[in-house]
Amino acid sequence: MSIARSASSLQLARETRERFVLATEGAIVPLARAIRDRLTVLASEVSNARAMQEHRDDFVAFQGQATQWVSLAQTGWRKALGAGSTQSGGLTTFPTALRLELIGDEVVESNILASRLAQVVHDKASFELSDLRLRIQHLEGTSELDNKDVLKPETLSRLLVEQWLAAGLSRGLWSRVQDTVQQELVDVIVKAYEGANAFLIANGVMQEIDLKSFVRRTGDTGGSGPSTGRASVSAAQMDSGMAGAGTAPGAVQRPGFGFGAAPPQASVPMPAPALTTGGSPLMIARQPRRRRC
Repeated sequence: MSIARSASSLQLARETRERFVLATEGAIVPLARAIRDRLTVLASEVSNARAMQEHRDDFVAFQGQATQWVSLAQTGWRKALGAGSTQSGGLTTFPTALRLELIGDEVVESNILASRLAQVVHDKASFELSDLRLRIQHLEGTSELDNKDVLKPETLSRLLVEQWLAAGLSRGLWSRVQDTVQQELVDVIVKAYEGANAFLIANGVMQEIDLKSFVRRTGDTGGSGPSTGRASVSAAQMDSGMAGAGTAPGAVQRPGFGFGAAPPQASVPMPAPALTTGGSPLMIARQPRRRRC
């Protein structure tokens, strides 16, 4: 659902995205340096012959393609600001069904790599990202950000992986340096979210976010009753209190029946002497029947 917004509101939302892209784009070059340093250390380590050869190959491969990856990533990140931007990395536009099936597996593998980075960002920036999402939706009159919105962690993560592959680097190499990628990038993205929120607050956009209305809508079931969480607590309290306030003195609840589900003879009178004889509730409940036999 979309609600019409003023040109100034839409422009403010766009400027927020531009500032976010600028802040995160600046981290790509330092990230490449950190990856190179990490591969240099690995290539110099003494290990078994196979591992040493793999580390040298990784270093040579990245050394040859790092500049291209940085250029592709920066250019693609700036283009992601464009309306209707579609970035598939050229992986899903092949003509034959067979090729599509084969490429589909590669897309899944790439998405898995990107999702790992995106998940770390989500974990670190959950509150800042949530606030920013609400402010942008308020400005644009929408109920959700677009799947390819640059403000979503998945968008930058996916772009970095796609351009990594486009530069001729392997998924295996990305997997081996992904810890370095996370260490160098996550804090930068979190600060970019903080900066975006500060920018909007300075411009008078939802300076205080009141989540009470969102909680009410989530817990509302169409009536005037309490939210789902409180309803569950109340039900549990009533259920656990059946043997006390909800049950007549001198009576017990039959095992196996919950609140409101007991049969007509769910509770039976208990003679005073039986209360001191011990035994399970089921045995005690059967005693009046034996006396009637």
